[in-house]
Amino acid sequence: MASQSRNPFINKLKLEWITEARLLLTIALPMIMSHVFIILIEVVDSVMASSLGGHNLAAIAVSNSILYPMILAMIGLAMVLSPVVANHRAKDEFISGNQAMMSMMVIAGVTGALMTLALMIVIKLMPHIGIAPQVIPLVSDYIVARLWGLIPFAMYLVFRFYFEGHAKTSTVMKATGIAFFLNIPLNWILMTGWGIFPQLGIKGIGISASLIEIILCLIMMQQWYKVYYKKYFKNHMSLTPTLPMIKRLLKLGIPSSLAFAGEVGMFAIMGIALSRISPVSIAAHQIALSVSAVTFIIPLGISGALASRIGFLTGKNNATHYIYRTITIGICTIVAVMGISSTFLWTNAATIAHFYSSDLSIITAAIPLIIIVAIYQLCDGAQVVFNGILKGFHDTQIPMWMVLFSYWVIGFGGGMTLSKLTPQPELGVWYGITCGLIVSAILLAGRVIYQLKKMQISK
Repeated sequence: MASQSRNPFINKLKLEWITEARLLLTIALPMIMSHVFIILIEVVDSVMASSLGGHNLAAIAVSNSILYPMILAMIGLAMVLSPVVANHRAKDEFISGNQAMMSMMVIAGVTGALMTLALMIVIKLMPHIGIAPQVIPLVSDYIVARLWGLIPFAMYLVFRFYFEGHAKTSTVMKATGIAFFLNIPLNWILMTGWGIFPQLGIKGIGISASLIEIILCLIMMQQWYKVYYKKYFKNHMSLTPTLPMIKRLLKLGIPSSLAFAGEVGMFAIMGIALSRISPVSIAAHQIALSVSAVTFIIPLGISGALASRIGFLTGKNNATHYIYRTITIGICTIVAVMGISSTFLWTNAATIAHFYSSDLSIITAAIPLIIIVAIYQLCDGAQVVFNGILKGFHDTQIPMWMVLFSYWVIGFGGGMTLSKLTPQPELGVWYGITCGLIVSAILLAGRVIYQLKKMQISK
């Protein structure tokens, strides 16, 4: 009889866990696909640039090394909107959530304008910062063409994270999917010329990228108007940015932005340091970096889903056990996914290296780096997921210092030191990166435990 009486409870518990897992994956999977489409757009740009010749491909690489830290800083700044909107949605404070969106629009517009100005200054300084003279005109053409899309891209990010705050991530996936499929013909027409359109070469690729960013903004704006404007924005207060909300978003967003930029900056400077050692070292480093970026897509999607979901649950009363359950499901999911990823990379390191290059010296140098990437998969996935959890708790300042310490003191400092002590400098660099990721995962895990204990005390 006792076992029979426990069965309904156990079945209900199982159903609750399954329901929460489905909800989390429903939010996360479209996020993952959105990241895939964005990466595919970048791949298409690089492949098409390579058809124009080596200097054009090098110009794309140099341009991206300048653009990416700025773009990722914009993403880091805007992504805190998702848990803020989710938190207000849980409390039925729709006016506050909408004011958060409009306040972030102001921040995004100013940030996009400042980034545009900064890039114009960089263009003027290029002859003085060591960029090869033969690629400077190409880099300049490409970056000038990209300037037109920066502010629309910043606005797209606001719409994107507002939708994610409402757990409507499939809309973002559809928008990025449309952008990917439009990118290919736009690139081809503007790069090679067709009909009334002249042949613009690398400048055409830049114009295409700006047009795609404008299209993304317009698609998301149209969906926002269709889904949310008529429902939640009729009150004029919803359309009014407020100074307190701007200050709140900046307080959360600036640390998030600096952490994002700090991570990208570490990898970029390590790449520059290796480029001065040997072409083989930098080629092997780029292969490992590319592999790591691909495997990073899934934890990034799960991290975004956790930030939105926990941001929502922290706005609900008596939701402590739901938060524990969501975090447990997120961690178990990332352990399983990154375990599979690690096993695949470990057992197929040579095959992957051959896919990237036919040069035997590069392949030989890349294989041990891919194995290192396989080893740190779990820590890499864990640290980004813990960061997402902490964003859900609106905790970004202390995690920023943890991340910067892990990446720059342990990762960069250790990597540069070990690169001088190992026969293969790139091995030392990646040993340092691995140590940095391990320290980051441990510190952020400790911060998550602190927030959970703090939540229990407050309840």
